Amino acid sequence: MKFLISLALMSFLFTLSSQASLKQSLKQNLEKATEKTSEFGRTTGRKANDASLTTQVKTRLLSDNRIQAANINVDTKNKVVYLKGTVPNQEQRKIARSIARSTKGVVKVMDLLKVES
Repeated sequence: MKFLISLALMSFLFTLSSQASLKQSLKQNLEKATEKTSEFGRTTGRKANDASLTTQVKTRLLSDNRIQAANINVDTKNKVVYLKGTVPNQEQRKIARSIARSTKGVVKVMDLLKVES
Protein backbone atom coordinates (compact mmCIF):
# COMPACT_ATOMS: atom_id res chain seq x y z
CA MET A 1 0.00 0.00 0.00
CA LYS A 2 2.83 2.36 0.88
CA PHE A 3 4.29 1.60 -2.52
CA LEU A 4 1.04 2.65 -4.25
CA ILE A 5 0.87 5.83 -2.21
CA SER A 6 4.49 6.60 -3.03
CA LEU A 7 3.84 5.88 -6.70
CA ALA A 8 0.74 8.10 -6.70
CA LEU A 9 2.64 10.87 -4.92
CA MET A 10 5.54 10.63 -7.40
CA SER A 11 3.08 10.69 -10.28
CA PHE A 12 1.35 13.73 -8.80
CA LEU A 13 4.67 15.55 -8.29
CA PHE A 14 5.77 14.66 -11.81
CA THR A 15 2.50 16.03 -13.17
CA LEU A 16 2.99 19.25 -11.19
CA SER A 17 6.54 19.68 -12.46
CA SER A 18 5.40 18.89 -16.00
CA GLN A 19 2.65 21.50 -15.67
CA ALA A 20 5.15 24.05 -14.39
CA SER A 21 7.43 23.25 -17.30
CA LEU A 22 4.50 23.43 -19.72
CA LYS A 23 3.38 26.72 -18.17
CA GLN A 24 6.90 28.16 -18.55
CA SER A 25 7.06 26.96 -22.16
CA LEU A 26 3.66 28.50 -22.91
CA LYS A 27 4.75 31.76 -21.30
CA GLN A 28 7.92 31.87 -23.44
CA ASN A 29 5.94 31.11 -26.59
CA LEU A 30 3.42 33.83 -25.72
CA GLU A 31 6.26 36.35 -25.21
CA LYS A 32 7.76 35.40 -28.59
CA ALA A 33 4.38 35.69 -30.30
CA THR A 34 3.78 39.09 -28.70
CA GLU A 35 7.19 40.29 -29.85
CA LYS A 36 6.58 39.07 -33.42
CA THR A 37 3.13 40.67 -33.47
CA SER A 38 4.59 44.00 -32.34
CA GLU A 39 7.32 43.75 -34.96
CA PHE A 40 4.73 42.97 -37.64
CA GLY A 41 2.65 45.94 -36.53
CA ARG A 42 5.65 48.27 -36.73
CA THR A 43 6.58 46.98 -40.19
CA THR A 44 3.02 47.20 -41.44
CA GLY A 45 2.67 50.68 -40.01
CA ARG A 46 5.86 51.79 -41.76
CA LYS A 47 4.66 50.41 -45.07
CA ALA A 48 1.28 52.10 -44.68
CA ASN A 49 2.99 55.37 -43.78
CA ASP A 50 5.33 55.06 -46.79
CA ALA A 51 2.38 54.39 -49.09
CA SER A 52 0.61 57.45 -47.70
CA LEU A 53 3.68 59.63 -48.29
CA THR A 54 4.00 58.33 -51.86
CA THR A 55 0.35 59.22 -52.50
CA GLN A 56 0.71 62.66 -50.94
CA VAL A 57 3.83 63.54 -52.94
CA LYS A 58 2.40 62.24 -56.22
CA THR A 59 -0.88 64.12 -55.65
CA ARG A 60 0.98 67.35 -54.89
CA LEU A 61 3.13 66.92 -58.01
CA LEU A 62 0.10 66.30 -60.22
CA SER A 63 -1.78 69.23 -58.67
CA ASP A 64 0.99 71.75 -59.28
CA ASN A 65 0.51 73.43 -62.68
CA ARG A 66 4.17 74.55 -62.78
CA ILE A 67 5.29 71.00 -63.45
CA GLN A 68 4.53 68.16 -65.85
CA ALA A 69 4.44 65.27 -63.39
CA ALA A 70 3.03 62.53 -65.62
CA ASN A 71 6.51 61.05 -66.17
CA ILE A 72 7.62 61.26 -62.55
CA ASN A 73 7.45 58.08 -60.48
CA VAL A 74 7.41 58.37 -56.71
CA ASP A 75 8.51 55.61 -54.34
CA THR A 76 8.98 55.83 -50.58
CA LYS A 77 10.93 53.64 -48.20
CA ASN A 78 11.35 54.49 -44.51
CA LYS A 79 10.11 58.06 -45.17
CA VAL A 80 12.74 58.59 -47.88
CA VAL A 81 11.10 59.64 -51.16
CA TYR A 82 12.67 58.54 -54.45
CA LEU A 83 11.81 60.61 -57.53
CA LYS A 84 12.42 58.74 -60.79
CA GLY A 85 11.56 59.42 -64.40
CA THR A 86 12.02 62.35 -66.74
CA VAL A 87 11.27 66.06 -66.67
CA PRO A 88 11.57 68.58 -69.52
CA ASN A 89 14.11 70.87 -67.79
CA GLN A 90 16.16 71.62 -64.65
CA GLU A 91 13.55 74.07 -63.34
CA GLN A 92 10.88 71.33 -63.19
CA ARG A 93 13.37 68.99 -61.57
CA LYS A 94 13.98 71.63 -58.88
CA ILE A 95 10.24 72.15 -58.37
CA ALA A 96 9.64 68.39 -58.04
CA ARG A 97 12.37 68.13 -55.39
CA SER A 98 10.95 71.11 -53.53
CA ILE A 99 7.42 69.69 -53.52
CA ALA A 100 8.64 66.32 -52.25
CA ARG A 101 10.82 67.89 -49.54
CA SER A 102 8.01 70.10 -48.27
CA THR A 103 5.61 67.20 -47.85
CA LYS A 104 5.00 66.59 -44.15
CA GLY A 105 6.61 63.35 -42.96
CA VAL A 106 9.30 63.15 -45.66
CA VAL A 107 12.75 62.96 -44.09
CA LYS A 108 14.83 62.90 -47.28
CA VAL A 109 14.40 63.12 -51.05
CA MET A 110 16.51 61.12 -53.48
CA ASP A 111 16.38 62.87 -56.85
CA LEU A 112 16.92 60.29 -59.57
CA LEU A 113 15.14 62.38 -62.22
CA LYS A 114 16.63 62.79 -65.68
CA VAL A 115 16.24 65.93 -67.75
CA GLU A 116 15.04 65.28 -71.31
CA SER A 117 17.58 66.21 -73.96
